[in-house]
Amino acid sequence: MRIGIKPGQVGLTPTELIRLWRTAEDSGFESIWTFDHLTGQALCYEAVTLLAALATTTRQVRIGCLVLISGLRPAEILAAQLATVDAL
Repeated sequence: MRIGIKPGQVGLTPTELIRLWRTAEDSGFESIWTFDHLTGQALCYEAVTLLAALATTTRQVRIGCLVLISGLRPAEILAAQLATVDAL
């Protein structure tokens, strides 16, 4: 059975997020997910940027976005962002 996790991304510092992601990976989770919603809450990080951070701070866990609101970004920019994350 493959189990993923969607840890919180609101109200945490980057250091706390990285520690949380590494703990999830070390605990055996197969995937780590983020979300792409504008919550209006302080310190709610943007999804594609978080995916890039996830890609560079974890070793082999799969990463993804539960919901990606493509209308928030021009298609060309989104394609380039996701291709960059994939390359990382």
